[in-house]
Amino acid sequence: MLRAHRGALLGSIQHVVEGVLRRELGANDHEYDDLVQSTLERVLTTIEAGKFRGDCPVQKWAAAVARCVAIDAIRERTRDRLLFDRSEDSSSLSGLPATDGGPEHLAEMHGYLEELEHALARLPAPKAAAVYLHDVLGYDLAEVARALGTTVAAAQSRLVRGRQQIFNILRKRRRRDFCLPQGASDGY
Repeated sequence: MLRAHRGALLGSIQHVVEGVLRRELGANDHEYDDLVQSTLERVLTTIEAGKFRGDCPVQKWAAAVARCVAIDAIRERTRDRLLFDRSEDSSSLSGLPATDGGPEHLAEMHGYLEELEHALARLPAPKAAAVYLHDVLGYDLAEVARALGTTVAAAQSRLVRGRQQIFNILRKRRRRDFCLPQGASDGY
């Protein structure tokens, strides 16, 4: 499509895109303007690249693209919520080390990350992938199963066994590092 028609095209689809995103996400969504812009860019670049076949009216197709953008945004937020608690209540963080931001704290956190990386690296690849996809990236079990090319039950089994192996690896490492006797409680 010629760039000269871009303004007219934008005028014909912008209200459709805005309406779909408003319905799907709400008028006061904090990312609303960015998602409108992203959708319009996606529609225009696809048309200019000659990938829009014209099987349906451009407004209907732009509405479908806007719905996909909204669904992607919702999925991303869901994954973020699984990883990060954005609430003001910090009681769920009471078991974590203090976050004074000093060099000691940063070194301690770096040490925890190294321990986790070490534990993940020692897992068999299918278990490590299941733990990483589910617990780190926030995918649900059905998505993990699809990504790994297996059943949901097999993905759940890999996840549970992978977590168990990680805890055992970390427990053994902690015992070794602090010379704890075999039966002593080490917080795991």
